[in-house]
Amino acid sequence: MPDGLEYPLGVPTISGNKITVDEALRQPERITRDIADLTMQRFWMDRVFSAGGGVQGGALLFELPNPLATDLYGEREPKEVAPGSEFPLQTFTRGVPMVARPRKIGNKWFIVKEAVKRNDTGVLTRRIRQTANTIRRRVENMGIAELQAVITNQSRFRTTSTGTWATYAGLNPQTRAANAGPVSDVVSTLVAADLEERGHAFNSIILHPTNAMQALQAFPGMTLNQIFSMGETTEFGSGIQNVFVTPRYTLGSALLFEAGQVGEWRNEFPLEEEAEWEGVASGGRQRWWYQWSISPMFAVVDPYAMMELRGI
Repeated sequence: MPDGLEYPLGVPTISGNKITVDEALRQPERITRDIADLTMQRFWMDRVFSAGGGVQGGALLFELPNPLATDLYGEREPKEVAPGSEFPLQTFTRGVPMVARPRKIGNKWFIVKEAVKRNDTGVLTRRIRQTANTIRRRVENMGIAELQAVITNQSRFRTTSTGTWATYAGLNPQTRAANAGPVSDVVSTLVAADLEERGHAFNSIILHPTNAMQALQAFPGMTLNQIFSMGETTEFGSGIQNVFVTPRYTLGSALLFEAGQVGEWRNEFPLEEEAEWEGVASGGRQRWWYQWSISPMFAVVDPYAMMELRGI
């Protein structure tokens, strides 16, 4: 609708509201708290990126693991030492210096004078929920974009050569090959990570809803956690314990990772709010404005803690 116009508001029909629209706008931290609570529902990005505190100086300096040497071992093997002799010096390979910077995002919206007067909590509730959903989607897209950039740059992906999960789901269980399908693809990725000798044990997976449905169709009557936990082995870690499904991840690909080890999520400024009355100075528009902002920063500090599986 044009800026400054709202649909007509009806008379209030709900009584006994604990918090009125007027009180919420005059205490915007209440709105922000509700938005933050709703944003964290069904949120999974904090399982990929661990909380790393704030950002000082407008950037984060860190080191990526050296691609030519594993983090598990030093550069030199232990040597035999003669009695009274000096011990040989152990050296370690330095990582690759990197820098990550936060990006401030935000929006604003208004509530007209009539909505406040009539205590139209429905309007405020919808805008709080929609704002929370929009923040969650934006933050997830920012995190996925960072993951995808590193996956491409560092070649952290492998492609299945045994067919898609949809094809596997359509086969008769008696004719399915043991080296194909969701469980086999996940196990082979766990093996690939173990062979890198980086000390990581993937325990989580992110899927597009369609690929999640195909896995469920391949194993009727089982949950996603049950399906992917079938790949649990002592040799390759505890298997997949966390399954996250989101339409924002690429269809036909899945991300396997070790929870909390991929990188850091920091906020230069946390979720903040401002509320202001717009009146005579604006030409007479009688509206309350609510404005929010947050400055997130995602940094993949260890690309070897994840691997994308493509072609599923």
